[in-house]
Amino acid sequence: MYALACCLSHYQGFCISSKLITGTSSIASVASQSYLRSVFSSKAVRLASFLGGLFFAIFYAFAVGMAYQSPTPLPEYIETPAADLVASPTILGSGVILYLNRSWVIYLSVEPVLVTSILSLLFSLNLAMLTYRLKVLGRRCEAREYFSILSILPSIFASYSCCAAGFIPLILGGVGSGIGLLALLRPFTYLAVTVSAFLLSANIFFTIRRVR
Repeated sequence: MYALACCLSHYQGFCISSKLITGTSSIASVASQSYLRSVFSSKAVRLASFLGGLFFAIFYAFAVGMAYQSPTPLPEYIETPAADLVASPTILGSGVILYLNRSWVIYLSVEPVLVTSILSLLFSLNLAMLTYRLKVLGRRCEAREYFSILSILPSIFASYSCCAAGFIPLILGGVGSGIGLLALLRPFTYLAVTVSAFLLSANIFFTIRRVR
């Protein structure tokens, strides 16, 4: 009977602990949702978030070579704008090439488009929280909060196999050595993107946690 009573007491204690953990998680989830709703309730925040994400997506497309000026113009007999589908053995390499005119090209394959979308979303969320603190709450931001926006920098050194040389390698090493720099950067592409995504996500998490 004593053993049974002990088991029941432990079981009840476990149930109470589980309920406390579940209840705490629910409260934290509600608090997080409430904070995000407050952030995006401001028109200024929504506008800054949208424009920031859009600007970064365009910037990133040029930085990693998704959008570039072709060194050899298209032949005269090809009408522009035009588009070509690209099939790859892997789905990540498949996509479409857009010829805006005889010089400017945009190569949209699955891998860099996915990365750009994720990073743009994280960047816009960070910018929204920063704008909310400055514009809506009227509070001064700490240096650490400004630094969080710079977490995006490692990702601009990514190099995708589908794309041309972005302007970052070209600026760092000139046209000739910039192409060689791409070969050096390519093995570190996933690391650079992961570092940026992790830092941006961590800042969102700690901002919400601090508010909560």
